[in-house]
Amino acid sequence: MLIFPDAGLEAQSRQVEVEVEVPIESGNLAAALDKAQLEAFKKAVEMTMPAGLDPVEQSGRIRNAATQIKSFRLLSQKEEAGNLFAKYSCEVVLGQAVPSQATPYYDERFAVEIVWNNPKQSKSLGTVLQKIQSYPNLKLGLIRTQRGSVWVEVLSQESPEVLRANLRSEFGSASEVKLHRDLEPFESNVEPSSEPLFHE
Repeated sequence: MLIFPDAGLEAQSRQVEVEVEVPIESGNLAAALDKAQLEAFKKAVEMTMPAGLDPVEQSGRIRNAATQIKSFRLLSQKEEAGNLFAKYSCEVVLGQAVPSQATPYYDERFAVEIVWNNPKQSKSLGTVLQKIQSYPNLKLGLIRTQRGSVWVEVLSQESPEVLRANLRSEFGSASEVKLHRDLEPFESNVEPSSEPLFHE
């Protein structure tokens, strides 16, 4: 289960289940899952909006649905006739105003893997996280380490390629920086935590 930043101790939320269908284009299941996730967020927000809400605010809330999801979980998925059918459980923060232009909308979710060419000369986890967090418009999620490499999940406003280029510049020839959009293998190797996985 992925958890987004707490919307406030007094904020109320509602748990809903939604089903979505999206095409699997060019056989890219990872991209289809990303699209299904966003569609599920929009559908969940739409289901929980109060009756009689101003149409402009309705449109704004749906457009920025990801900012109103406190947590979510993929319940099931299946592929059929070139389409992906997915069912999600989403916890929606109720009564949350549409974010202003100053409120970031994080629409890129991926993992950065840093592989050290010489494990004995690898940077500490703290150093790696400090470097990544120094860039604006992103939040960190799940973290996994093993000898010679670090995986960090990132939720970002910016292009993943831009972050990779910056990290390559930071660490130079001492490492190889890889991007991963399919996070299922990564998530399956992480112990569940009761703490928020995305944080400021």
